[in-house]
Amino acid sequence: MSLTVNGVALNTLAWNVQNRSARWRVPGRRGANVPLPGVHGTLVVPGKPFDENTLVLNMWAVGCNTDGSFPASPSRARLCRDNLDTLTRLFTAPVLNLTETVDADIRQATGEVVTTIDHSSMAGGTRAEFSVEIVVPKAFWFDQSAVTQTLIPGSADATLAYTGFSAATAPLVDLTYEVTGPASNPTMYDPVTGQWVQLMQVLGAGVKWTLDSLNWTSTVGAANAIANTAHGIGATLLDLTPDATGPKLRITGASGASVKLTGKRGYLLA
Repeated sequence: MSLTVNGVALNTLAWNVQNRSARWRVPGRRGANVPLPGVHGTLVVPGKPFDENTLVLNMWAVGCNTDGSFPASPSRARLCRDNLDTLTRLFTAPVLNLTETVDADIRQATGEVVTTIDHSSMAGGTRAEFSVEIVVPKAFWFDQSAVTQTLIPGSADATLAYTGFSAATAPLVDLTYEVTGPASNPTMYDPVTGQWVQLMQVLGAGVKWTLDSLNWTSTVGAANAIANTAHGIGATLLDLTPDATGPKLRITGASGASVKLTGKRGYLLA
């Protein structure tokens, strides 16, 4: 397993992360329930979004090369400082592209460091320890490449399970839906949250309705169909809830259609 930041490996003999647990932090939910006068407890507000995540990397650096060797020159103290310069330059970049690799599984996130980096010196300046707090605004880790799966509803009101996305542990927010007709006023739902989106027109056989949930676009063929698209409340047009057997998509009005999902699976942990 290894973690890289902007292509630089953090698991070398010159510098390393002290433990893996920082990448196993799950962000909390944002928002609160509503207190009502004279009512015990509170009124639950369902579907609270996840807040941004924070990863704290406790690191060390020593005065050696990345392969562990000690050159005759410069001194180990100078090399320790040079290594700290490398890490300081790395972590103060405006954008940090994080990549966690375990065997062949790759998960990625984007973050930034917004807090002070304070180094502690020891062993005559040949070793240093410090912590880096990385904020991940989009909260989740994502696949390196998109997944695609197409299913066909067996009835006018069908619930489809997309097993190709079953590994996801975070809400699936980065999805494109492609419904190929025939379909009549097709409506898609997340059966867990009730979030929904509907195309208020008829699709002929072979005609495609493409919905980019994250970017809020809806097209039929090459034509903009956002004016004919109704939707419920949400930061995206339609998220799906993760499920160990594959996220579920309920669709009505499309018994003769095919429904293709394309997007990156999201993860709460690296």
